[in-house]
Amino acid sequence: MLKINEVFNDKYKIIEVIGQGGMGIVYLAEHTYLKNKWAIKEILYDENGPVDLLAESNILKQLDHSSLPKIVDIVKEHNTIYIVMDYIEGMSLKQALTESKKFSEKDVVSFGKELSEVFIYLHNHQPKPIIFRDMKPDNVMITRDGKLKVIDFGIAREFKEDSVQDTVVGYTKGYAAPEQQNKQTQSDGRTDIFSLGVTLYHLITGKSPYEPPYDFTKVRAVDSSLSEGIETIIRKCVQLNPEDRYQNAEELLYDFNNIHKLNSTYKRAVKSYFYKKSVSFVLFLAFSLLTFSGVNTMASERETLYKSLLDNGIALVKQHKFNEGISKFKEAQGNISKRVDSYREIARTYLLQLEYEKCINYVENESFTKESSFTNDDELIYIVGTAYFNKNQYNKSSAYFKKASEINNNLIPYKRDLVVSLGKENKITEAEAVIKGIKGANGDESTIQYVQGEISTVKKNYVEAVEKFQQAIKTTKDNEIKLRGYKAITKIFKNNPESFENSIDRQVSTLEKAVSDLNKLNDAELIELQGEAYFNKALAAKANISQFEVNMKKSMACFQNLIDMGFKMPYIYVNIGTIYRSIRDYSNSEKVLKEVIANNPEYERAYIEIALLYAVMEETKPQDMRDYSKVIKNYNLALKYSTNKEKDFQLTPLLNLMNQLKVKGWIK
Repeated sequence: MLKINEVFNDKYKIIEVIGQGGMGIVYLAEHTYLKNKWAIKEILYDENGPVDLLAESNILKQLDHSSLPKIVDIVKEHNTIYIVMDYIEGMSLKQALTESKKFSEKDVVSFGKELSEVFIYLHNHQPKPIIFRDMKPDNVMITRDGKLKVIDFGIAREFKEDSVQDTVVGYTKGYAAPEQQNKQTQSDGRTDIFSLGVTLYHLITGKSPYEPPYDFTKVRAVDSSLSEGIETIIRKCVQLNPEDRYQNAEELLYDFNNIHKLNSTYKRAVKSYFYKKSVSFVLFLAFSLLTFSGVNTMASERETLYKSLLDNGIALVKQHKFNEGISKFKEAQGNISKRVDSYREIARTYLLQLEYEKCINYVENESFTKESSFTNDDELIYIVGTAYFNKNQYNKSSAYFKKASEINNNLIPYKRDLVVSLGKENKITEAEAVIKGIKGANGDESTIQYVQGEISTVKKNYVEAVEKFQQAIKTTKDNEIKLRGYKAITKIFKNNPESFENSIDRQVSTLEKAVSDLNKLNDAELIELQGEAYFNKALAAKANISQFEVNMKKSMACFQNLIDMGFKMPYIYVNIGTIYRSIRDYSNSEKVLKEVIANNPEYERAYIEIALLYAVMEETKPQDMRDYSKVIKNYNLALKYSTNKEKDFQLTPLLNLMNQLKVKGWIK
């Protein structure tokens, strides 16, 4: 058993026990470098035991979904297994039920959609679908920002086409489907749908399946205010015969998205269409009805497929599988080409990837030209404005933010970003006028504090700006405002070291606080800023070898995190190669940089860094064995691919090196 304050595996400090049960103990731990929190599951392992205790880790290692915990480490020591995974800060739905007794229909429908998407991912997993088999309120966490996380894959299993029975026995009484209690029957995706139905029944009625009368009274008999739609969905989920349930999670999600169509008022409205016509038109209607029915069925099928493709694409993007997500969105466009939401999602994905030029080109040259109505879609306009803002083209971002705000005057984020963009243009008077508009629209006080901080930054009142951002962070419940505030403070410290003592330490502490406060929010820019800050802190403490190496490794961990998240831009790999060189791991540095060059043969910075690496490697050799030919070769390639040799600041270190080598006579 691990001890409190023990450092496990040289990097995880044990803080407390947060869970204990038949399958093991769960600890809360903190990474000693990154200061973020992780959950460590400790399991006693018996290779000859009846249950495969490695099943959970072996399954979770395959999965990458925003609503599932991610494993980062598996350590086996003697007869104990330690699984290091995401720490999910929040409470289980079971705990939430204890506090609130039951949830509103709106919340339950939202939960149903999220969990259906999780099952779509699991049940379509390749090479083998994953059957969760233990859906219940205990195993669903609700995070501080209201998102769901499915936990505890202890009895999950892979579905095997050629198997007639389950290889893993286990279930929770009350939530388990009938087939789980029969060892001779294999569970499948419909098993999870049954348990989800029971879970939703418990959430919306407050009635546990453990309580008498141990059956499923219609939910509207428990609470008459509930809709027919939610009653229909839950009733279909919990049918005893799997053939009578939803046959897959896609069908279930479709009904959640079209829940209004399950109500009798909607059905009557549809039926009335056919009865309001005159009898004299019966023959005509008979023909029309056939035509209408055929067309309507085709339209409905297209709509279902379109929505499914869109949902799958969004799920893939959440897993940082960007290219696969974009493919799904384009497939959706091929199905229904005149709907703007698929275009928004592609643009939003490019934005998330930090591919700002691609985003702009896609919106302006592909989306706006597709349908004239798209040019007045406030969300699409806001997205392209954000891309211009991130490219520091503030005149264009201001124009787009202003247009988005004019189309939809109720959305404060449009006004908020317009203020910041106008400030960057030094249009202070216009920006302050927009701030008044935010106040008049009853904008949140923290939003006003945030934009005032941005204006103070433009005015170079840096101390005041930091105070405004800190106030916004303290008062807001919006993670977006917190994230923006932390990044803005960090950039002030980074760009104005003369105005603040220990500016690098201030950057590091601000970013570490952000990671802790936002519970490992996976924001690429925040993580990149943290990687840069640790790198600069290492350089500042170069005389202290241990501190130098510690901060270099922290920096590398940040950039590796970006790669793991799907941000595989060449400069991130080059940063890792540079860090390897800095800590004298020349072999790995060369390996990384060569891979970058192989994949990006015209990427100038890779040639610069590998030339610097080869120079350092030659300096470690006796003078009579030094050969700078590789340095010269890569120097020439860097020059070849430089876009502006005279003003290319990236070339400066290499140019200085080449001059030194010439002065010392090593090269001509």
